Amino acid sequence: AALIEMLPLMSMSAAGGGETTSDLMPSGKSSASGAATATRLIYAAVCVDYFAVGMMRTLLPFYGKQLGGTPVTQGALEALYGAGQVVGSVILGKWSDQQGRKAGLAVSFAGSAIGYALVAVSVSGVAGEYSLPLLLCSRVPVGLAKQTITISRAVIADVTEPAGRSVAMQRLYSAMAAGYIVGPSFGGCLATAVCG
Repeated sequence: AALIEMLPLMSMSAAGGGETTSDLMPSGKSSASGAATATRLIYAAVCVDYFAVGMMRTLLPFYGKQLGGTPVTQGALEALYGAGQVVGSVILGKWSDQQGRKAGLAVSFAGSAIGYALVAVSVSGVAGEYSLPLLLCSRVPVGLAKQTITISRAVIADVTEPAGRSVAMQRLYSAMAAGYIVGPSFGGCLATAVCG
């Protein structure tokens, strides 16, 4: 959430109905400086996001088994996420075009936070019992809202010049890969500590 607040104001252009590079720059900064700030923040946000994705993909099978789930349950955990992705990519992508990239990223991270909180509640017994159905339900908000890469690609396209866009996109995917390398390792250590 703190990263979202640091992003440059990403509002719609009143004239053309679409975003312009100048709308994405913080006030008082040059276009090049504002674009560099925006891209660095996007890289950091994507790295953290995919750290969480990798960690959860490692933890969920252990949590599902701990709650009495079967291999079918494990498949359902990912199927619910995938179904949410199909629906969410259409809805949130279009919504961020209309409302701005900052709002789209905020919704994406909020949906992830809700889903991850539901995982914590389902396996901790905070609600009075351990809950496999709640664990399954936790994948729906994450699937619907997890459009970080979709929106981040749009931000990169909005703030970079065509000549430097491919390099910026490569760095975006490198940040994603870095998070996804560290996340599963951390998730494995956490699963060992928590699930035995």
